[in-house]
Amino acid sequence: MTRRTLSRLLAACFTIAASAACVSPSDVNKEMLPHLEARDHDAALTVLEGAEDDFGEKNRVLYHLERGMLQHYRGEFAESNASFEIAKREAELHYTKSVSAEAGTFLANDNTRPYYGENFERALIHVFSAINYEALGQTDEALVEIRQLNFFLRQLVVDGEQDNSYRDDAFGHYLAGIFFERDGDPDEAWIAYKKALHAYTSHEELYGTAPPEGLVRSEAGLAMLLDSPPRDVPVALQQGRIFGQQLFAEEEAPGGEVLVLHYNGRAPFKIDTFVDVAVVDGWPLVYKIDVDGEDKEKIARAGQIATSVLASDVVRVAFPSYRAVPRRIARLEVAAEGAPRSISAERMVDIGAIAEQDLADRIHRVRAKAIARAVVKYVLSEIAEQAIREAGGEYGGLAGALFSVGSAVARTASEVADKRAWFTVPDEIWLARLALTEGEHELRLVFRDGRGGVVREELRPVRVEAGGLHFVIVRTVE
Repeated sequence: MTRRTLSRLLAACFTIAASAACVSPSDVNKEMLPHLEARDHDAALTVLEGAEDDFGEKNRVLYHLERGMLQHYRGEFAESNASFEIAKREAELHYTKSVSAEAGTFLANDNTRPYYGENFERALIHVFSAINYEALGQTDEALVEIRQLNFFLRQLVVDGEQDNSYRDDAFGHYLAGIFFERDGDPDEAWIAYKKALHAYTSHEELYGTAPPEGLVRSEAGLAMLLDSPPRDVPVALQQGRIFGQQLFAEEEAPGGEVLVLHYNGRAPFKIDTFVDVAVVDGWPLVYKIDVDGEDKEKIARAGQIATSVLASDVVRVAFPSYRAVPRRIARLEVAAEGAPRSISAERMVDIGAIAEQDLADRIHRVRAKAIARAVVKYVLSEIAEQAIREAGGEYGGLAGALFSVGSAVARTASEVADKRAWFTVPDEIWLARLALTEGEHELRLVFRDGRGGVVREELRPVRVEAGGLHFVIVRTVE
């Protein structure tokens, strides 16, 4: 082996090591965070859009998820849906390719693949899109999103996600009930509310989210109304006496309903969890993974010397886990100026709990695949090192040693967990439903900590139209 060949070999080793570490959007997230904490979503969006190239093609879904969420916070509902629609199409495309090509891409690190979102993230696209459409007065389109959400969750089982606990979306059904109610369809509203109650029963067990009292009241009240003559239903719907919490006296003029959506906290983020595994212990996992094509050939070659690897040889494996982000605000109280009382928002979704359970449902597959991949790469590097030592002539020993170092660096750099996640999504979604009289109102929002102390207060103006449904979007990160 010549010096030139040795130089090229070393350069190749360290190029592999350098390229193995993927470029992630985490730096962009760090730059956006202070603006999110200050609730300056204009500045956060400016940072994001200025860094679009940093996301690249493989993180295109993630970029449009972040963009759509920030636009949603800004009240740009049409623009938000345009971003979510791109994310939805790209996620479906990459997910379909991933399912069909999974057997032939075993040795590829997950970070090298296009990100198509976690199951719950793809479900949330439909939830936020439905809210956007309803805020734009497009109820039919909003209900289409809810139907797409339900189809997506059923499809996960068809695609082999039998272990996925997140099979029904309680908040989606609740929203559908509200939208049907707004559209003057009490029968469909009641059916949606019943589905929501059923889904919240499992959500309470899985994620600790109990059925909201407002949902229970709405379902029971609507059941009573449906026993009345049909002509009585639209009047009750319009006056909001059953569904929203009436803050003004019933004898006042009929009005509309205000939905205060409180997006609270930062969702948990992913971190690396490292485990050291003996090569001989990890090898049986290799044969449990169905592979094809080039990967199958590489595994067969690795298997030829697998038995000669020392039992003491160890590989380090990384897989993701979630870390929760502490939050100060624990609840929200809403009152309308001049109203005799205030109401408390109710928790609709614990996104953090769903994210952690979603990962727990499939972590055994993630771990098995990571261990098997690391073991195969280790054995293949041993094969290459032996070949270099034998063919290297005068410099064989040195070349083999340097290759060993370079390949170890490359394996360490490449075997990091895929920590990509939807950064701007909240940890929780809370909802307060208020039935208010027609006209201009000012809402007083009181944010409290876990002990009931006031963190801060703010006023939000809202104009209510007769029979209308109006959204007030509130985002807190502290």
